[in-house]
Amino acid sequence: MIALYMRISKKDKRGGKVSNTIENQMLLLRSYVSENELGGDREEVCEFIDDGFSGTDRKRPSFMKMLALVELGKADTVVVKDFSRLSRDHLLISELREKYFPLRQVRFIAILDSYDSDEGEYSGIIHPFKTLFNEYYCSDISRKVKSSLEAKKVSGEYAVAKLPYGCKLNDGKITVDEKKADIIRKIYEMRYEGSTYKNIAQTFDMTVSMVWRILHEPSYLGYHVWHRYENEFLPLKKRVKQYPDEWRISEDINADTAIIDKTMLPEDIKKYYGTSHRRNSSRHIFHGITKCMSCKKALVMDRAKKGWLCCRNCTGKEKKLIETERLYQLFFDRLIKLFLMQESEQNTKVNNKDISQHIKKIRDNVKTDVEKEMFLNIFVKRIFVGEKENVVIFWRCKRQ
Repeated sequence: MIALYMRISKKDKRGGKVSNTIENQMLLLRSYVSENELGGDREEVCEFIDDGFSGTDRKRPSFMKMLALVELGKADTVVVKDFSRLSRDHLLISELREKYFPLRQVRFIAILDSYDSDEGEYSGIIHPFKTLFNEYYCSDISRKVKSSLEAKKVSGEYAVAKLPYGCKLNDGKITVDEKKADIIRKIYEMRYEGSTYKNIAQTFDMTVSMVWRILHEPSYLGYHVWHRYENEFLPLKKRVKQYPDEWRISEDINADTAIIDKTMLPEDIKKYYGTSHRRNSSRHIFHGITKCMSCKKALVMDRAKKGWLCCRNCTGKEKKLIETERLYQLFFDRLIKLFLMQESEQNTKVNNKDISQHIKKIRDNVKTDVEKEMFLNIFVKRIFVGEKENVVIFWRCKRQ
């Protein structure tokens, strides 16, 4: 199979860059395949389009689906307009070009960068410099945007994506919604008097997690808080929650946004602000893709029993659902069945034993947690887990 990959970011669409439109890329790639007779007339050609996705995003839907087909050995050629369409991440491009594609015997072509992995004379030092420049282009824009937003925040303007509960924005300044402010004060009073998070949540028809966020929100004391999250790009781009000691905080001199004062803080909240919250353990490999089948909330690692995923929302306590190793085994078993089903529909002479051994060999080569997490994200969109190993997997690579 020949995979034609096209991508355009939201910024390029707003800028009206005709050369990078999906239609233009599609015309260029189709013409190249036709003129160079890639694969002959019988070779299947599949098009993968990510419309409105940044080149630094490693979880683009069509990009992940294409890699899934490469991983399964169904795509033997990948064609893009240039390196920046595949990714603006220098390390990712280098990994794909120098290790990932050659290891899987996949031919990689970047047309406008005059790169073809089957042509030895085109390999040289110029290509790493091109991918470095693509990455610099994104990092430079990111630096300028961050500097602008930082200046606004320091001056007191509210320039973050999400407002705390009970607050609203007027002309760039944060103000208090008095009706919700009364609810917030009552929540703090109930907690101060000894009410549990669960009882408070039932009183105000909230989730336990929402009550926790309200009770641990420094903005209600009259502080302006930002840098609660930071983007990380390795092994996959993700938004990472920062520890409280890494937050940027400035005090509202006029205290216009203060809803409570420090005398209303319960003892457990005072201890929270005076304690380090850094964890020694790393997150689990299913982070971001596993949900509870009952309440649809994210699963977390069990704090008492290592290696188990649990839901803390359904019962207010940790409901153990499944071991991570067992879930990883179920994922591979179903991946084999999915691939066998696809192959048997397209090829009546398929050897089930060979396919099973091929996928098991892939599993044996994926050893570290970082590799496992990347491998899972290539194939899986979401996993819903219920009791008694009731597992439903939504795949990125769907049946055709």
